[in-house]
Amino acid sequence: MIEAGEKQGAAIGQPMNIAVVDAGGNLVVNVRMDGDWIGSIDVSQKKGGHVVGAVGVSGGSGEQDHGVAEATAAAF
Repeated sequence: MIEAGEKQGAAIGQPMNIAVVDAGGNLVVNVRMDGDWIGSIDVSQKKGGHVVGAVGVSGGSGEQDHGVAEATAAAF
């Protein structure tokens, strides 16, 4: 899943922070692409925690984040 998200982030030229959480909203895996803002770590985890069993992405515009989240989730 993370690899798919990183691939999409690279394709749009935007480093991203990608977090995957389980059904309890607990962090399963988190990846910060080189060059992404360090503050995106917390933001992506909180985005994933709002919809448990989900993916949270931060680092780009809302549209970019959404696209990378969709690519990540589709790999599931």
